[in-house]
Amino acid sequence: MDADLVDVISFHDYLSTRKNIENSYTVAEKFAKQYNKPLINSELGCIGRANSYDMALEICNKHKVGWYVFELMVQGYWSDVHGLVYPDGTIRDPAIIAAIFGFYRNRDLKTSIKPNPNKEGHAIRLLQYLKAH
Repeated sequence: MDADLVDVISFHDYLSTRKNIENSYTVAEKFAKQYNKPLINSELGCIGRANSYDMALEICNKHKVGWYVFELMVQGYWSDVHGLVYPDGTIRDPAIIAAIFGFYRNRDLKTSIKPNPNKEGHAIRLLQYLKAH
């Protein structure tokens, strides 16, 4: 590659695990540093490849790399596997929009609040009732 011909190093990442995505950023960052060029992930997020938008955006922002979502609308060329917004203005997933603004799911097993389906005791009372009848 003749890096002098480009102003920006661009790569696409549709990998499905955090580890693989992190590795792709390591490679891309090394390449950009080698040629002293800014870096952008010009395609990220594809539910058809298990590359969730919120995860991809979180990792991209962690690395302080510019990004571009391949397709904004859920109706274009790839319709059901790309896009954030439906033609009627509704959104595919609120977690995606939150991630664009820098808000991410808490994935820390030590600090995240675990689901408690019996918070008000209804599940236990139902089981007791079923056992008694």
